[in-house]
Order: sequence, then C-alpha cells, then structure tokens
Amino acid sequence: MALLCMGIVLVTALLGIFAPWVAPNDPYANDILNKFDSPSWQYPLGTDHLGRCVFSRMLFGIRPTLFLSLLTMLGTIGLGVIMGITAGSCADMNVSNTEIYDCEYGAVTLNDSNAVFDSCDIHDNGGPDFQLYNSTAIVDGKEQTE
Repeated sequence: MALLCMGIVLVTALLGIFAPWVAPNDPYANDILNKFDSPSWQYPLGTDHLGRCVFSRMLFGIRPTLFLSLLTMLGTIGLGVIMGITAGSCADMNVSNTEIYDCEYGAVTLNDSNAVFDSCDIHDNGGPDFQLYNSTAIVDGKEQTE
C-alpha cells in the first residue's frame, strides 16, 4: 500500500514538473464558444466557465503546490532541528525537553506532574529556574517543593 501511495505521489509530481509538455492545451487560453464543455479527447476533463481546459489547468496547478509543500517541509525540518539542538543542549538537567522548551519560549503549560509554571528565567549556567505552584520538581539535581 505504501508503494502504491508513493507511486501516486511520484507520478503526480512528475506530471506537475513536465506540465508544459504533458498538458493537451494552453491552461490560460479562453474559448468562450466551448464553455462548460463535457469531457472529450481535446478536453479530457472538460472546460470551465471561460472555456479553459480543466485538465491542463490542473496539471499546471501542481507546480506551485509542489513548490510550496517542499518549502513548508524544509521550514518545518529546520525549525525542528533548531528546537532539538536547543533542547539537547540542556541534557544535563533532570527535566524533560518539553519543560525546557516551555521555559525558553515563555509558554505556560501543564507538565507531566500537573505543575503550572509561573515563570522561567535562564541563568548563566544555561539552566532554567522553575517556579511551581503546589508541586514537586527536580531542578538542577535538587528536589523542589512549594
């Protein structure tokens, strides 16, 4: 099943890349006399309200969609790498990566022990200082209770 899906995605991407050579008609050419034409050999998916070939327009529409999806994927990977390096640089602490992320970016969340973080300050040693309400946490190797 995965190979079938990968094949469909690959064929779609190739059709988008080679759209100028695969498309049967100019996607921007208007032909008012053939508006709302049904599918035929000349117009495989018919025409729209301006007589433009729907199949050709669909093929040419793959190109910007493919580009923007790749751009989004690269941006997400880059952001994940930055967050991973940030979280990994505090590996000597006894707190989870989520808590470190929350502290560095000022998020107020509930962690695994249901403690609500009031505020977080990054000290010179690079470690966060958690202020908790009604909970116990391990900060800098010491158990903290409030």
